[in-house]
Amino acid sequence: MVKKCEAFTCLLSALVVIVGVVRSSELIKTTEARNIYNIFGYQQEPSCSCVCATPRRHRGKIVGGMETQPHEFPWLAAIFVDEILHCGGTVITELHILTAAHCLQGTPKQYVVVLGAHNLHDEIGDVYMVSDILVHELYKPYHHDIALMKLARKIRFSDVVRAGCLPKIWRNSYAGEMGVVIGWGQVGESEASSSTLQKVGVPIIPTQECMKYYKADEVSNHMVCAGYPEGKKDSCKGDSGGPLHVVSDSGYLEIIGIVSFGRGCARANTPGVYTKIADYMDWIRFWIGNNCLCSHPYFQNAFYF
Repeated sequence: MVKKCEAFTCLLSALVVIVGVVRSSELIKTTEARNIYNIFGYQQEPSCSCVCATPRRHRGKIVGGMETQPHEFPWLAAIFVDEILHCGGTVITELHILTAAHCLQGTPKQYVVVLGAHNLHDEIGDVYMVSDILVHELYKPYHHDIALMKLARKIRFSDVVRAGCLPKIWRNSYAGEMGVVIGWGQVGESEASSSTLQKVGVPIIPTQECMKYYKADEVSNHMVCAGYPEGKKDSCKGDSGGPLHVVSDSGYLEIIGIVSFGRGCARANTPGVYTKIADYMDWIRFWIGNNCLCSHPYFQNAFYF
């Protein structure tokens, strides 16, 4: 005997089925599918006891070209190939590092991830092997430059190693805000990499303005651009894959971009270009599976987009 359902119950059941099918489909892997599987425009993270960033407000004015305080950015990962710094990345779960797709064109066993380090010459940090890598399936030079590394063992969070905060809400533009870039990359276009972690402040500019400085097919709305007209302050080789931050309304640092590309380093009228993370949050959530993103400070148990 087939049991009939009430009209509302049937409708709700149908929606659940549709949402499940869409989420498991290939569409969810693309940027254009953002929030297609959630008709309310919100998604609650799986239960997670950790808190991203730090529970204190970010203090102090960020300026360019200075060494960070030790462990000021405990979510930053150093990615090595053959014992040489290759790229940066961001801890986002107990098992996952978010980085740029152009950083991961090899096999998992080629990469080693170091966490909790400040001076790469004097400190060993926590060393992790990589079990799997996932490059965005639409990646091509400049576009969809985002990837995930899955570590061979879980990260033990501490005062010097913790997850970074990804965007809590979707935003069309960050233009006008001051971005904060960090990394151990070259301190100048013709100079060596830094042994100690560096930070630099760069103003975020409108994407349409950024398009003036690059070829028509190089910059898209899935990117964030930042830099001064005169140059002088920028990310550089070795910083690729690392995070671009802004200070959130609540005072903590939110990671909104991934160092992607540019022309040289800190050249005039050549802003740095970053992958816009907010446009890829569904892609990230899909591929981290049951591994949750840590709650934002002051917003534990809240709904995130």
